[in-house]
Amino acid sequence: MSSAIAFVWSVAFLMGAYASGLPVGWWAVAIAFGVGFGIALVVPVGFPRFLPRWVFLVAAGIAAIACAYALWRVPQPAADDISRLEPGPVVVQGTLVNTPTMNRSGRGRFVLQAETVRPESSDAPAQAVSGQVYTTVSLLQTTGLRPGQKLEVSGLLYRPRPAQNPGAFDFRAFLARQGIFAGVGARNVKPLTEPPGWGAWWVRDRIVRAHTTGLGVPAGPLLSSMVLGSLAVDLESDIKDQFVRVGLAAVLAASGFQVTLALGVALKFCENARSEQKLAIGLLTLGGLFVLTGGSPSVSRATVMGVGGLIGLVSGRKTQPLFWLVLAAILLTVLQPMWIWDLGFQFSFLATLGLMVSAQPIAKYAQWLPPAIAEPLAISLAANLWTLPLQLFAFGRISPYGRSPTWWCCPWCLWQHWAELSLGYWG
Repeated sequence: MSSAIAFVWSVAFLMGAYASGLPVGWWAVAIAFGVGFGIALVVPVGFPRFLPRWVFLVAAGIAAIACAYALWRVPQPAADDISRLEPGPVVVQGTLVNTPTMNRSGRGRFVLQAETVRPESSDAPAQAVSGQVYTTVSLLQTTGLRPGQKLEVSGLLYRPRPAQNPGAFDFRAFLARQGIFAGVGARNVKPLTEPPGWGAWWVRDRIVRAHTTGLGVPAGPLLSSMVLGSLAVDLESDIKDQFVRVGLAAVLAASGFQVTLALGVALKFCENARSEQKLAIGLLTLGGLFVLTGGSPSVSRATVMGVGGLIGLVSGRKTQPLFWLVLAAILLTVLQPMWIWDLGFQFSFLATLGLMVSAQPIAKYAQWLPPAIAEPLAISLAANLWTLPLQLFAFGRISPYGRSPTWWCCPWCLWQHWAELSLGYWG
């Protein structure tokens, strides 16, 4: 199979998955196939030397299958899901799914895997339920809670509200993409079991504690967020908002920079080891970092590409970064179809694609500038040109910092994008 055919089929798969977002239900499958079929009729006529018609016909089928698969994977509440109960005061028992964090209102929040529920104001027996519950409670009551711990939560069961205004944040849709259809405003949280003695949270806590002890608050948690990403570190909302406001939100997001840095350090310590040992150590490093950072879409993408770069380095062969980028997109879409609507997923892939295909051509046109200016400017423009349309669509504005053409004055952002570029061409 030629690389051109593989590329066309890969793009068809991704476009078919995105077609599942059309507000027409399962008719999106027919639309995806119809558009692909129309392309199969037109392109071979206009470009007869490009690819034969059968390639585009197969691509139309792939797009339809991808659309149907994405629609099939859309989370739906089960028949015994807790969201099907009437809202009101309840007592829910279940297992803590994630480490509690603080929301914008200063309350603790976590996700509870519901197991039983009963009315709070009666002695009626508890009934078995399924589904996850978005739970908020006073921050003090979340102290010491760890994932895997059994809890009893007393509070008001409710259904999340949709967006009240056009273009506003849709909290219901946000939770639904994660398979959460109910919430509990808790008044009391009672641990039923002791917290587990070991887990990824223990390592994260040690890292955050070390940074906080040495730098204090808020510098310590801020450094931890730069190392592990804000998904794994409970950083105050005000600090996050300040970084977002000036366009430097990428500084707090775990990405290819952390993956490249960790993998490079690990391989430096075993540079004299055998190829099999390097591969094992590299894979363990990638897996450990993936768990510590919380497995965000951007880290998942960088991890898949890191595996490709590691294979190329160990085997002594030059890898194809674009192949691994497309493979990462397809693999993550198959595993987590709802990630295609995640802005982190979209920005990560667009920025990396821009660095791969545009950085070197732009650098050639900027050779008349000093190297200290030309290289950062080329990397900046390459990432910015590809992410600018999405930025305008999602936020409706252009920031004068961050990923804009002037962000190269920020050393941290420059290092992050340089790491992304080196990861893409590694091997």
